[in-house]
Parts: sequence; C-alpha cells; structure tokens
Amino acid sequence: MQTITPSDSRPMPSARLLGELLVESGAVSAADVQKALAFQEQFGGRIGSILVRLGALSEESLLPVLAGQLAMPILGADEWPEQPAAIRDLLADSGFSLDWWTDNGVAAWRAGSGVLVAVARDPLDPLANEALGKSLGGVDWQWRLVRSQDLDRLLDMAGRSRAAGDGDLDDDVSHLLAHAMLARPLAGLADPAYWIDYALRRVLRIWPLYLVVLLLSWGLTSLGVVHWHYQLDAAAFWRHLTLREGQSVLWSIPVEFTFYLWLPIVCLALLALRRVPGGRWWGVALLAALLVLARRQWPAAQAPVNGVQLGFYLPVFLAGVAAAWIAQEWPSLRRLARAWRAAGWLLLAVLVLVTPALWAAISGEGYNPELGHRWFTAFGFGWALLLLSVLWGGGVLSRLFASAPMRLVGVVSFSAYLWHMPVLQAADALGLRSHGLPALLVVLAAMLAVAMGSFLLFERPWRDMRFRRH
Repeated sequence: MQTITPSDSRPMPSARLLGELLVESGAVSAADVQKALAFQEQFGGRIGSILVRLGALSEESLLPVLAGQLAMPILGADEWPEQPAAIRDLLADSGFSLDWWTDNGVAAWRAGSGVLVAVARDPLDPLANEALGKSLGGVDWQWRLVRSQDLDRLLDMAGRSRAAGDGDLDDDVSHLLAHAMLARPLAGLADPAYWIDYALRRVLRIWPLYLVVLLLSWGLTSLGVVHWHYQLDAAAFWRHLTLREGQSVLWSIPVEFTFYLWLPIVCLALLALRRVPGGRWWGVALLAALLVLARRQWPAAQAPVNGVQLGFYLPVFLAGVAAAWIAQEWPSLRRLARAWRAAGWLLLAVLVLVTPALWAAISGEGYNPELGHRWFTAFGFGWALLLLSVLWGGGVLSRLFASAPMRLVGVVSFSAYLWHMPVLQAADALGLRSHGLPALLVVLAAMLAVAMGSFLLFERPWRDMRFRRH
C-alpha cells in the first residue's frame, strides 16, 4: 500500500493512460474511450468518471483498473470508521470547517489498524492534497479509492457527527445503529469481531446502569421504603432481570434489547438488496412490507400499558431504519436544505403540540396522559423526518440541536430516563410541584444533577470499551 506524505501527497499516475488500461482489460471498447475523450474536450472532467456517467462501465469495474494505474488501494471493508465522530475528531482542528471538507468531498480518519486514511471525489485534486497536508501537520496518510455512493455515505457520517456534537450517538438507536451498519460494505459485516463489538457495546450501553437501578429498587423495597418509585420484590426483580417485565418506564429496556437482536437481520437484508438492480427501491419495499406486517400482527390499539413485546413498537424502530436508508441511498436530498428546515420546524411544532399537558392547555380539554401513547407509526416517522431535517436542513434548528445544552442532555439522557420518575416522586412527597415555576426549575435541576452523577458513575466507565482483535 502506498503511503502519501505531505511533501509528496499527490498520487503519481503511471505512464500509461487510463483509457488504454481499460480497453486492455476489456472493461470498455476503444469507441467508448473516444466518446469520453470528446466529452472531456468539451466539458472537462476525468476520463474514468465520464465513462461511468456515459454508462460505458460501472464504478466496480473502474476502481480496480484505476487502483492499478495510480498504485492506490481501494478502501477495505475493515478500514471504515467505526463511528461518525472518527472523521469529525480528526478534522476538527484542521483550520477548515467540517462543512468545507464535506463540500469539497474529502474525508479522513484513523482506521482500526492505526493507519491514517483519506478519501476524496478526486484524490488527484491539488486542493485536496494541499488541505490535507496543512491540516495533518506532517503526519503521513494513505489515499484510498472509493465508490461515489460510499463516499456520499462517509460524508453523510461526517455531517451526522457535526449535528450530534458530543452527545450520545446511541440515543436514537434505530436510526444511528442502522446507519452505522448500512454505511459498511456487506463484506465488512462478515468479520466476527464486528459482531462481538456490537454485542459488547449494546450490553454495556444499558446493562450496568439498569442493573444498578434494579438492585437498588429491590433493596429499598425489601427495606419497606414505600415511597420509592420502582417497587420490586424478589420475583419482580428476577422477571425484570430476565427482560420479561418492565415496571413504569422500565418497559423500554426489554423492547430495546429485543430490537438489538433483530436490527442486524434487517440491515443485512437491506445490504443484500443494495447489490441488485433497483436495490434502494427494493429496500423501501422491504421496510414498507415489514411495517404493514407489524401493524397487522400487533395492532397499536391492542398494545398493553408498559408491555415488553417488541412487535407493537416495531413501527417506531422501522421508521428510524428507514431514515438511515434514505440518508444513505438518496444523499442528494440534502441539497433541499430550505425545504428540510421548513419541514423540521413544522414537525417540531406538531410533536410539541401533542404533548398531553400542552394540548390540554391549548384545547381546553381535560388532561389526558394517554394522548398519543399508541400513535407508534405517526411518532416514529415524525421523529425520523425531524432527525433528517436537523441533519440536512442546517439553520437555527440544527444549531439548536447541536448546542452544548442539547449535547449535555443527549449524554445523560439514559440516566435521566431511568431516574426521572424517582426524582418526581420524591418531589411530590416533599410537595415541591405545588409551588409553581421556581419549584419546577428546582426539580429539573435536581433531575439533571442526579442524571449527571449517574452517568459519571455507572455509564461513563463502560462507554469507550471496545472489542479489539490483535
């Protein structure tokens, strides 16, 4: 593999022309090359890209020949960034904004092997080489060739890391886990190490804090503390531990774990469909069929309160997977930034409006805590579209979700989710919520403090643990 240094960062092509090599390999005919040369003379561009645009050959046929001509390897399945933040972290201190890199079609990150990898729409572009040379400060890197579709996914990952900031990238599990899987080539998912790491991270993402909550609740219940929110005797503790029951907000833990088991199957099916003609539309058809099947097999109207069966909630998760599929298969939609911004504000307004307390205040109807509790499909696709709007729309809404306070909420959100009910129950026992807005602010501050402490003690120690094959 060729190492391109900042002092010699532009790949050196061989003496033979790409057109000659393609004809020799049988990928194209001499007539195809002549057409491409005529097009190049009139409009400019690289011969390889022109041949692909004219339909003379595919990128899959072009890249091996181009790799031989430039002595530049094709991006390997094991070299993809594990997280969107890998691209952001490397380029954050480059002196160029992340927008500049994505607009110019350049991405770089440190692969699992430690090699610094860079990809670009045109790795021969002097501007891309000069920018990398300046930003990496004398560190060697290696160019990789990559399909246009895969480059779009990598650039989308970079944009996703910018919108997410330093927040918890696992909060929208259906979208972001699906995005991470779908961004990898199918061959990259054949590596057992990837699945060991996936399982390890999913368990450590939830289980340590969940176990703390269960043990504390069992202990307090055994001591007769009746004001503790989660009342668990030994039998209930065991049912929660084995994911067969979910008291209060704990119902979502079994649902989420079950989803972790099914998500890889759905993503592998989508990746397989991507390889067939019209694959992106077949992917949409698969997700639509799963949605119809889920709604028919598990009607929302029959969903039990705090039920732990995944089926009723599948539309929510499928909506997240659909958003990831759209983001990767139709990356050109990001160009409709103004439309995404308008849609984002509209969706946010609707989703806030239908919260029970606000709806009761506006409509004059009585407070109904069950309002929207079974709108699984509507909420799923509403939030999925809002996420795409935030990622692609830019503007105030994107900056709001990327702001430091929102990132902080994202970091501690799982802890806040598990502890907010005990905090509210304690506040009720003290009569705090009857004292208006000042008391409400005190309760929110207490909730945030408890969540931050919980995160630092029970989540943070496991957060960066990875499986590595040596």
